[in-house]
This record gives sequence, C-alpha cells and structure tokens, in this order.
Amino acid sequence: MDVTDRDGEVVYRYKSVTGVYDYEYRDSDGKTVRFRRAEKRVATFSSSLRRKQAIELTRQYDKADVTLSGDREKLEHDLKLAGYNLLVTSELDMKEREIYDVYHRLWNIERTFRMMKTQLAARPAYASTDDSIRGHFLTCYTAVVLLRLLEKKLFDDAFTAEEIIEYIRKAYVVKLGENDY
Repeated sequence: MDVTDRDGEVVYRYKSVTGVYDYEYRDSDGKTVRFRRAEKRVATFSSSLRRKQAIELTRQYDKADVTLSGDREKLEHDLKLAGYNLLVTSELDMKEREIYDVYHRLWNIERTFRMMKTQLAARPAYASTDDSIRGHFLTCYTAVVLLRLLEKKLFDDAFTAEEIIEYIRKAYVVKLGENDY
C-alpha cells in the first residue's frame, strides 16, 4: 500500500501481516523458555530513508577505511536493506498508518533526546539553583526547536540536525572590510 503526500508523491510503502508467532529464550538458569505471541508486523519502505541511510552507511564504511572484500560485501548487503523497517506491535486492531505514525513520533523523540545529550551537552547540567537549571534546559530546548526548523523547513531533511551542528561548529566569520564579512 502506498502512502502519498499532498502532491501525490509516495512518502512510504507498507505491507502488514497479523499472526501468532513462536519465541524462545534462555532464562538465567539456562532453561529454554518458549511462548507464543499474537502480533502485527508492518514492513515499511521509504526512498527518502533509503537515501539517508545509504549516505550514512557509505560514510561509516569509508571512515572505517574498509578494504577487505568481506566488508565490501557487507556494505553492499546493508545498502540493499537501506530504507526498510519492520515494526512489530501487539496492537492487532491498530491501522498500519497509525502504527507507522506512532513509531515515527517515538523515533523522533528518541533522536531528539540523544541529540540533546550528545550534541548539545544537556547532561550533565552544572547548575545548582532552580533558575539556572531551568535556564540551561530552556536553552537546550530552544536549540532543538531551531535545529528542527533548519532541518525540516530550510534544508527539507537533506541534512540531519547532527550534520547542521557540525557545520555550525566549523563555521567562522571573516571581516573583509568595513561592513563586509
């Protein structure tokens, strides 16, 4: 099934199946525990996600200076899977689009908190008064809002927030003349 935007362009595709699936694991005593679970599985594909993941995968492999043929084969395999996701839920009556939207929102929330902790150094907060703690986190949240606006509205998802931060950190201003920079 195709999901399109306002212009009729395909945003992502999905296919789903509902069934009862067998699982097993080993407990702390080494005994095998088996159980069955009813679940809905939604496979999605997004060409824009494929482009982003392909760029990131290639960048990671290049950074690692991959020269072994087995590693190249792994890269080719990973590139074939770029853009695909499998969402698994116990919400059997939920519509596929709702499942996708909920997972997508959760993923964005996780990504935002990860960015706040790593890129924006939100933690640890070296503040002791309530006002300074609130000010610190207000500054972080304001930065996140501005980054998301740049990412979504200005750059149309061509760059991640992390890439924008990296660019900003490397940028500098040079005075060329009286009023020229």
